[in-house]
Amino acid sequence: MDVTKIKNIAMKVVPIAVLVFFILLPLHELIGFLTELEFSIYSDKAVSILQALLAIGAVVSVFIFKPKFVLYERLCLMLAFPLSIINAFSFIDSEWGGAIILAVISCGCIFAIYLRFLPDSVLKAISAIVAVLLTIAICIVFIWNLISGVISDRKLDDKYESLNKTYVAEVFIEESLISTKTVVVIRPAEAEFGAILGSFSAPEMIVFEGEAHDAETIMINWLDDETVVINGDAYKINIE
Repeated sequence: MDVTKIKNIAMKVVPIAVLVFFILLPLHELIGFLTELEFSIYSDKAVSILQALLAIGAVVSVFIFKPKFVLYERLCLMLAFPLSIINAFSFIDSEWGGAIILAVISCGCIFAIYLRFLPDSVLKAISAIVAVLLTIAICIVFIWNLISGVISDRKLDDKYESLNKTYVAEVFIEESLISTKTVVVIRPAEAEFGAILGSFSAPEMIVFEGEAHDAETIMINWLDDETVVINGDAYKINIE
């Protein structure tokens, strides 16, 4: 097989690959919303790097090799732009700061391709304005989350599994610029189910908040599989 045929095959794969890679995360988020479960990505670092590499490869192939894409291929690449924006918002609270940077780079690359196939100049101008506003919004939310992470930190102090090991009570020391307090959180011990990019689990439930020194004397035990006792007070677990 000669180089030209390999390049032609690659150009046919790029639009579908871009759409699939950028639709997966929004689909996971949608499933979490519909099922009222929290979605946790396995590795935001790996996903953001793969998406950025794919987006850079796509923009290079479009503007350097200039392939003749048919209608459905152009649509795949154009649909990837709004999906890349949703991806970027998904990485805002990522534990790895580089994820949001790579997500913005991915958005920029896919947006350049989007404009390449947008025929109307007025629509291009409107799209450019919208893209700038969305980028500003992403940056503002990211900076806010970053500041919140600096001024508020939660450290695990201890944990207690329920009798049937379905739930776990976790004791955290939550520190901020204003105060330090003890927080007890109940969450499922294991994820409800796994998916391609991550896993789904029931949301956590905060059952106790106290002073910082409470962590040293707090007494926790499980009365039954769904009732936890904290300092003599019983709390019924209501996680669905």
